[in-house]
Amino acid sequence: MTRSRHFLSVATFMLFGVAACTNEETLGDRDASTGALPTGTLAGRSFTPSSGFAQLIDSTMCEGHVILAFGSEQDTCEALRSRKMSAGATLVTVFSTCGTKPSTYDVLDVEVYAVDPTCKSGDDLDKATTKGAELDGARVTFTRVGPTRVEGSLSFGLEDGSTFAGDFSVPTCFGAFRSTTVGVGDASADSPKNDYTSPVCR
Repeated sequence: MTRSRHFLSVATFMLFGVAACTNEETLGDRDASTGALPTGTLAGRSFTPSSGFAQLIDSTMCEGHVILAFGSEQDTCEALRSRKMSAGATLVTVFSTCGTKPSTYDVLDVEVYAVDPTCKSGDDLDKATTKGAELDGARVTFTRVGPTRVEGSLSFGLEDGSTFAGDFSVPTCFGAFRSTTVGVGDASADSPKNDYTSPVCR
């Protein structure tokens, strides 16, 4: 059953983790091409992402998790790795339950970030960023989970009426989410624990 939780604290689920790579991959040699992307309506506004990525997260409880991110930035991976987001940018992240094989999974967490369009370069986005409504329900299907690309489809709705759905084909990204552990159980253990580094307006 899908957990109807939505973690609003950036400190709990640090999206803009330290931009250190978890392997030898660098921004210069990765495949940043994006194929299909979901679309939707967020807080009453139409949203079509410009890019997206997937990151596989190790877990102490199972084979791992997949985090998906879709954003209005031209390269969402680079934006999160550099901990910089543009004024007015939108970001959607989807954190699935245990599983990294092609199959259908429940979603533990969906977060929607809308950066203040009036933020100035260097502004702390903890203050400039608002979060989405409580998660109403979501499922994600992975048809391909590989070292360089993740493909599938997803669908979710939020209690404020926001919706986001469709097929996706996105490259993997390393270092956007820097997790030290993932557990399953209470609210404090459902999300990756990350080194805290405050994101700023680009």
